[in-house]
Amino acid sequence: MAEKLGEALLELRTDDAAFTRGIKKAESQTKRLGRIFDDVGRKAQRIGRQLATFVTLPILAIGVASVKTASDIQEMQNLFAVTFGSASDDVEEWASRTAKATKRSRFELMRTAADFAAFLKPLGVAPDAIVPMSTALTALTTDIASFRNQTDPEVFTRLFSGLAGETEAVRRLGIDIGEAAIKQELLNQGFKGTAAEATQGQKAMARFALIMRQTTDAQGDAVRTSASFENQTKALGATITDVRVEIGQRLLPVATRLVQRIRGLGEDFLALSGKTKSGIIAVAGFVAVIGPAIFALGLMSRAIGFAISGLAFLLPVLKGVGKAFVLVFKGIRLAAIR
Repeated sequence: MAEKLGEALLELRTDDAAFTRGIKKAESQTKRLGRIFDDVGRKAQRIGRQLATFVTLPILAIGVASVKTASDIQEMQNLFAVTFGSASDDVEEWASRTAKATKRSRFELMRTAADFAAFLKPLGVAPDAIVPMSTALTALTTDIASFRNQTDPEVFTRLFSGLAGETEAVRRLGIDIGEAAIKQELLNQGFKGTAAEATQGQKAMARFALIMRQTTDAQGDAVRTSASFENQTKALGATITDVRVEIGQRLLPVATRLVQRIRGLGEDFLALSGKTKSGIIAVAGFVAVIGPAIFALGLMSRAIGFAISGLAFLLPVLKGVGKAFVLVFKGIRLAAIR
């Protein structure tokens, strides 16, 4: 009897040691699996955020901005061609030369010249005077902006307003186009009547002459000081504009076709029945949650890893329960032997 009891106790110790090793191995594996899931979840979230922040969004922003810039330039070129007519090629060549000398965007120079010409033309200014007046005012815009350390658009607005007769706009640039100055200039140009009898075109030419005569110090400043920090900064902005136009002009045909396709889909959708429209909206809603669902997978992976790691803490408890179960089983076995 004693011999059988000893064998039973020996068998119990052997089984207990094997059980303990199994529990420890399982504990180690569950902890390792938990760490793997947690690590995968963290990496997936980090890579997704980095790609979206530093790659996807910047590329989309550059593409959209470039297409918008190219579209604006396309519309400007239409205005430019219509306004200057047969002189378009000559003015565009002038814009290219001036842009190179002043380190400005030729597209912006073309836009400014077209805006001045489009204003002068309806006033009845002599056709042969529109081109030289427009190009001179465009160059003057760049020069005054450089001379007075102002932005080109700000100076353009002031000169444009002054050309229309707003004296205060150009007075801040040191230019007097008041009534007395206009009267005298009309006389200098050979006009015989009173200022009230002059046409809008004659008044515009008088204002132009006064503007040019009173800005001689500023004229040519953009070229003279092209190496200054401020002008180099403007040159950088011009280069960025030209690059955006270049990119946008290549993307514009694709974007145009895309817009046409989307418009066509919209028209097709409007022609569908009410039931079909509801079905499409339901599918669209499902597709819309795919992105957030993928992001949630990363969170779920981390949660699974945490849960598995938590199971590791239960293994010692399971070990104790297992030992108790083995002791009870062995006790029952001994009782049966007796």
